[in-house]
Amino acid sequence: KQTLQDMLQPYADSDDPRFDGLRAHEWLYESPFGNGKCQWCGIVKDSPFAKEGCDLRTDLGALVRVAAACGFKYVEFAWLADDAGVEASIHNEMGGDGQWTNNTFKVAATETDALAQAIVAATHTDPRPGSLSTDDLAAYEVKERPAVCLDYRARFRVCGMGPPSSGATTVGQILGLLDRFKPDELTLDGPRLWHLFAEASRLAYADRAQYLADSDYIRVPVRGLLDPGYLMDRARLIDGAQAAPGRADPGDPPWREGRLLAPDLQDELPGTTHLSVIDGDGLAISITASIETAFGSGRMAGGFLLNNQLTDFSFRPARDDGTPIANAVAPGKRPRSSMSPTIVTRLATPGQAYILAGSPGGSRAPEYVAAALVAMLDFGADPAAAAALAHVSHRNGARLVLEQGAHPPGLAEALAAMGHEVGEKAMTSGLHIIRIRPDGTLEGGADPRREGVALGD
Repeated sequence: KQTLQDMLQPYADSDDPRFDGLRAHEWLYESPFGNGKCQWCGIVKDSPFAKEGCDLRTDLGALVRVAAACGFKYVEFAWLADDAGVEASIHNEMGGDGQWTNNTFKVAATETDALAQAIVAATHTDPRPGSLSTDDLAAYEVKERPAVCLDYRARFRVCGMGPPSSGATTVGQILGLLDRFKPDELTLDGPRLWHLFAEASRLAYADRAQYLADSDYIRVPVRGLLDPGYLMDRARLIDGAQAAPGRADPGDPPWREGRLLAPDLQDELPGTTHLSVIDGDGLAISITASIETAFGSGRMAGGFLLNNQLTDFSFRPARDDGTPIANAVAPGKRPRSSMSPTIVTRLATPGQAYILAGSPGGSRAPEYVAAALVAMLDFGADPAAAAALAHVSHRNGARLVLEQGAHPPGLAEALAAMGHEVGEKAMTSGLHIIRIRPDGTLEGGADPRREGVALGD
């Protein structure tokens, strides 16, 4: 292992202009903006990652190698990829014209603000320079939106992030559809549960593609998508023993206008992080953040990477017949995401957090969260077991996908016997889950697929 400073210092000290963008050590140890503005620097400087280093033979190292192999070509920077000192030089050629900060907090963006100017300068570099200005940053507004909630098993309330995220509606629909099937007739390692989960996910993702977008621009029928009567009707499409053929059509929820639009079938790239936190005063926070691909746009400013979130928009504005797509790009519009930060309460104790959960994973993130909640709420799994649970995914595509090498023998064959076309794929979720016990003590679980850990004082 090497400390973060050890990894970055040789490149930060270099006179080579290729590494001008790599100044994270200044952010961590000096703060180029000074005057107390970098309030988080001490926290990061004292973190285990900064002090003890990170084993880059894990998922982070794999992302570094993939990025290097893909030939990213925006800002060149480098990491030491393993203990043997193998260097992986990363370039980024992805991205395009646009505003790279549409999921960040508002910056005091004036002509004299050093951070704002650094962000703007980074977006104007070759290749494909953008047109972002400090006026754009100053005009950005943080939107505070109400949570989107669904009651599950008449015992729990599951709340999450609404549009432009598809997280709460997709998690909610999967759970709402499964609510029509009795858990005492299912087992956590049995094929019938995962058949039902896949069928519920298939229907939820059909509605997600049709209706979910920025609700400031599109009338998203959130209430209709989670309406109990609507979910009951949709659940009738699920055969308990046989897979439905082909792609599911979107439903017809009440309060809907989205049927005038075309579905967006574009997948998102996984480049997200999540953490769940409860502090000493009991404040509970489930927070998911994303810069889209693993290294965002590959452009750095002030010691952090700028996002590539515009790729969450549909690349097509309309279907071939001219029908517009809900998630098409537009000025000032926020792209649809799949971020699924979730807080569960008990209906018997409203307002008191019971479970905090969330995960990175691109468009599969709602499935990861929904499956973990099923494991905990229906089968009593602890947070660590729920975070490690092998994944099943069906995003209304051609087939059901199992996490590669993670399921018990015979599951794929049993699902195939039910009519599913089954494939396998590696799935690097990053679930972070906290459960509050009745006595107030906390249980935590971090996904073993990534570098996260569960810690408490």
